[in-house]
Amino acid sequence: DLAKRYTPATLNRRISAFNVMWHCASYEGMVALHDKPLVKHEREAEGRLRWLFPEEERAIAAYFDKASPDVAYILNDWMTFSIDTGIRTAESLVIAPEHIREGVLTVESKIERGEDEEDPDFFTKNARSRVIPLTPRAMEIANRRGNMTRTFSDLTYGMLKYHYNKCREELFNGEKEITPYITRHTCASRLVQGGMS
Repeated sequence: DLAKRYTPATLNRRISAFNVMWHCASYEGMVALHDKPLVKHEREAEGRLRWLFPEEERAIAAYFDKASPDVAYILNDWMTFSIDTGIRTAESLVIAPEHIREGVLTVESKIERGEDEEDPDFFTKNARSRVIPLTPRAMEIANRRGNMTRTFSDLTYGMLKYHYNKCREELFNGEKEITPYITRHTCASRLVQGGMS
């Protein structure tokens, strides 16, 4: 039974792909649209809703300072920059100084610029470029790291995951939602709390 082997989210992605393929095949005259089987989407659990309060952000920074003094400045720069921009973790690891101009970060899509999508600099999830205004503290971090080939070239996803796992266990009693991605949720939550729709 597929429902036992896959999560509802995985099944729903496959159902959606099937629906798209059927519609495309119907446009080509290969199948009749009205013959498409009815496949119901699975009920999914609510997504992660956790974000960091300012005091939790400060507690994580202090934890990194104490537990990992050799890399704390990297981890704290990344956390601050990620919270203030809402950038995805994967995107944050490939941004470069040339993506930052006049207080604005441009997260680029090579496809939108008509360039090779296999280019290693292609890094948006949905293939759309976007512009993010930088806060003063994010701008300070970008300026300080402006001589590097990548803004966070001294950081890997493995390092982030390792240190966030340790932090989660020691500071948050194993709370599963304390991951690097929580910085993106924190940015969105703070924008909403500040009055954005």
